[in-house]
Amino acid sequence: HVRATIQIKKNFELARFIQRVYLYPGIDRIDFELIIDWQGKNKMVKVAFPLNVQNDSATYEIPYGTIERPSVGEEQVAQKWVDISDEHYGVSVLNDSRYGYDVTKNTIRLSVLRSPDHPVETLDDKGIHQVKYALYPHKGNWRQANVMREGYEFNYPLIAVNEGVHKGNLPAKHSFVEISPENLVVSVLKKAEDSDDMIIRFYETKGDECIAKIRLSPFMGINAIHKTDLLENEIEDIPLIKYEFEVRVGKYSIESFKLIKDFYPAE
Repeated sequence: HVRATIQIKKNFELARFIQRVYLYPGIDRIDFELIIDWQGKNKMVKVAFPLNVQNDSATYEIPYGTIERPSVGEEQVAQKWVDISDEHYGVSVLNDSRYGYDVTKNTIRLSVLRSPDHPVETLDDKGIHQVKYALYPHKGNWRQANVMREGYEFNYPLIAVNEGVHKGNLPAKHSFVEISPENLVVSVLKKAEDSDDMIIRFYETKGDECIAKIRLSPFMGINAIHKTDLLENEIEDIPLIKYEFEVRVGKYSIESFKLIKDFYPAE
């Protein structure tokens, strides 16, 4: 079996809820899909997870890093996950589209929707909503469990494409960009703002200094690497050897590089 599914249906006044729970063999994560046909005012919908672990603070993912906040039940913002851990065990709640949480010592609640009618009436929440979130139990703390990567994998799942047998230039297994060690995450691969070159941006997620090793596909045709700042101003030349380059990365550092192709003017 690929997965097992449990479906739960509930009503609240005029609103209807369908919750699907997905279990996959060999994956230490419980996935949820919540479909809501919402009709209501001055109500807030949350999903709650009372956990068998507790701490006076929780860790929240924020842009390019994390922050620890006291668990006092106040509404707080996070990106892809929130985690409660002790010395030996922890649990994260991952989400793909909702970013409000309130957390106590042993409970994580994810805010799904709200529908106030004052001081300004909000009508956007009426109708059909589809929200995905997941429960990720793990040994150790969020660093040891690589929760940052788990959050990325939940938000950016693999896309499978059916393809017949045909000739081509690429090998059967291929990566356009590879980066190590695992505490580094590529957040941007895009066209540069002022040229046809590309920009790669990655950051360190765990607070560990390291040497980053980046390998580029030969098919990208990159001839030079320039380190840049966040505004893509070029700072220094980085040696590129056999489509690989290495740089020292500091704790929680955000690093950007311009991938440059040689320019051949038209004859």
